[in-house]
Amino acid sequence: MGQSLGRLKDRYIHFGEGVDQLCGRMTAGLPFDSDRFGVLPPHFPSLITSQMTVQYWDEVVSGFSNYPRGIQSAFPFLLASIIFHEDYLRKNLCENHPIFKSRAFSSNLLLHLQRDAPILSIGTSPVCSLKATGIPLHLAVAQQVRHLKEEVANLRTSMETTLPSTIVREMRQHFVVNGVAPISLHDLDSRISELETRMTARFSSALLDIQIPRTTTEPTTTNGQHNWQTWSWNDGQICHNVLKDWEFPARANAKLLWNLWFFGDKDVGIRPYRLLNKQYDILPQHQMRYTRVRIVMEHLEQLAKEAQLFPSGLTSVSMLEIPAADEVFDTSFAMMLSKLYTRAPKRAEDLSCGTLYNRLCQYRKKNTI
Repeated sequence: MGQSLGRLKDRYIHFGEGVDQLCGRMTAGLPFDSDRFGVLPPHFPSLITSQMTVQYWDEVVSGFSNYPRGIQSAFPFLLASIIFHEDYLRKNLCENHPIFKSRAFSSNLLLHLQRDAPILSIGTSPVCSLKATGIPLHLAVAQQVRHLKEEVANLRTSMETTLPSTIVREMRQHFVVNGVAPISLHDLDSRISELETRMTARFSSALLDIQIPRTTTEPTTTNGQHNWQTWSWNDGQICHNVLKDWEFPARANAKLLWNLWFFGDKDVGIRPYRLLNKQYDILPQHQMRYTRVRIVMEHLEQLAKEAQLFPSGLTSVSMLEIPAADEVFDTSFAMMLSKLYTRAPKRAEDLSCGTLYNRLCQYRKKNTI
């Protein structure tokens, strides 16, 4: 009793290369008994990343240039993961979730290129030097076995589907009766099927051209030119600037609505919300939301004018580039909070426009008495 048993830890815990990475992958929940344990994070090919300049990131991520370099290098992987899982997110989250109104979608000019670009590979990336670490040797062997099984399966499929038609085609090319190649019912069926496919594609394309909403272009601003769409609601009215039954965002924070109010949603093609027509574009049950957001945004812009935050010659937020508008918002929002709250609220960045509107009404009522 009381006698030391010696150095037992070394009998059960052994040091080895890549153990930290191994523990990290296990903590992430990757299957240890599968070659998928060595999966790499979704990432973009160099053709996409070469276009993701600092100016691009300043428009997608507020204050990007202020982040440390280590954090900046992680943003391409974070964005690639969001884009890669977009279908899953849209399937499991509500249509009006704030993430779909964020600048990763609403201000992302490369979104149409990125949607089909994320690469998910195991072990080593085929487009860059990215390589998985902390992978046990038996999983590397398992990956090679999986590749071999896939090749065998592809070979079997090819033999069952391609080989018969290839043999028939070769035989017909070498056997001709009276100088004429024989035609079977199968050939006729194939030609008719091809004709039906082409006709269906042409008709579908024609119908799509008719149904696609017409696009209009907002006057050129310092933020560049963008084609904003219009939609027909089949209500006998003029074309609308939003989709039918479109819902004005509710419970969204002030920064998100600031971006949408002045710069629009480029993903959907909806012009800046300040240009929407309350009577024709906003559903009656959502017009109060629109009014509250308008009052809050106008108040923030007025604070910016009073504080002379605009560069010389510019008089509104819509005339600014997005990074400059971010700086104006940060200053104006801080000024607004100092007036509406005696003590700064926790998580002020999450305050909704509805909450700020109520506070603003109380503040104005108090100062008019």
